[in-house]
Amino acid sequence: MLYSCIKPYTPDVETAEKEKYVLLGTINNYDTIQSIAVSKTSPLAKPGFLPVEGCLVSVINGNGVVFNTQELEPGIYKTAIAKQYLVVGATFHVNVVLPTGEIIVSTPDTLLNCPVVDTVYYQPKTQATSKPGVLDLGLQFMLDYKGTTGDAAYYRWQLTETWEYHAVYPLEWYYDGMLHHAEPPDYSRFVCWRTQPIQQVFTLSTKGLNQNVYHGLPLHFVKNTVSKLKYMYSLQILQSSLSHEAFAYWEQIRINESIGEGLYERQPVAIKGNLSCVSDPNKVVLGFFGASMIKQKRIFVEPIPEFPIEYQEPCSSIFLMQGFDELTPDDYPAYFLSNINGGFTMNLMSGECVDCLLLGGTNVKPEYWPK
Repeated sequence: MLYSCIKPYTPDVETAEKEKYVLLGTINNYDTIQSIAVSKTSPLAKPGFLPVEGCLVSVINGNGVVFNTQELEPGIYKTAIAKQYLVVGATFHVNVVLPTGEIIVSTPDTLLNCPVVDTVYYQPKTQATSKPGVLDLGLQFMLDYKGTTGDAAYYRWQLTETWEYHAVYPLEWYYDGMLHHAEPPDYSRFVCWRTQPIQQVFTLSTKGLNQNVYHGLPLHFVKNTVSKLKYMYSLQILQSSLSHEAFAYWEQIRINESIGEGLYERQPVAIKGNLSCVSDPNKVVLGFFGASMIKQKRIFVEPIPEFPIEYQEPCSSIFLMQGFDELTPDDYPAYFLSNINGGFTMNLMSGECVDCLLLGGTNVKPEYWPK
């Protein structure tokens, strides 16, 4: 009989190649405080953010004005730059002195003009999955870009999504050694909102086009099998102008992401940006330090009557045949289903049935959310 086995393969990478410095930061007109992250590459088997603490990080503009930073959290260096310096045509570069004494610098990057975000829209769409013949139904978000000859020809979009979701029931009956009845029912954890960045890279070049215009750029796709579209969904779009060098960097990130498995690690893949180690020119530094003008737009999506939502609520219950005797303190608080007579049944519900906070959001309505 024949047999075979599969053995894991771990690349034999030299230590010098395993550990590289990574720097990411963008000076822009959108953020009040500018941030620069300095880290080291992490092992392939355990990707993560490995901060480099104790650096001296300075941002210098084209006129020689120096903006020193403070390390407010491990590996994250921040500084405030007044709006008067954040104008079209301004250039910035970074200078980093590592705790080892090594010095990392970037080439200058320029703030280029960025037009307003023109039109963001969505339409129902089916898309292929990894399973042959199986399609996902969802909403495909798209963007129309409209610039002029005085605007940049290279762009990146960063998206952040927020959605409203609900528990299935308000809190009414619960047991923690004693039976409690909330009267009237407690709705304080019935409605929640969750916000998260979309970890995809979206880029565009209009350099070879007749006009600085583009229609129908695909953005994020939201499947109908999640809770995001059930009540109200919001998408924030940040449109960043890029230099040719910055575009080349982010475009390569996008390509690597698209040919992988949707990967977007907390460190960039091994793509050379505009950084170098002047104290050791043979040492590779990853990442990119850039400058961007940013414009933003937010849209809201209300439930679409004709669009089916096939979301299964994460709420379950079991009937306690032996009543409260089946419970231990580890089960407290235990939530029970009310009945039509004003009492309760011995159906023990999971916490998600009455507490939307357990699904990772907040019950504090965002300021920008429609009333």
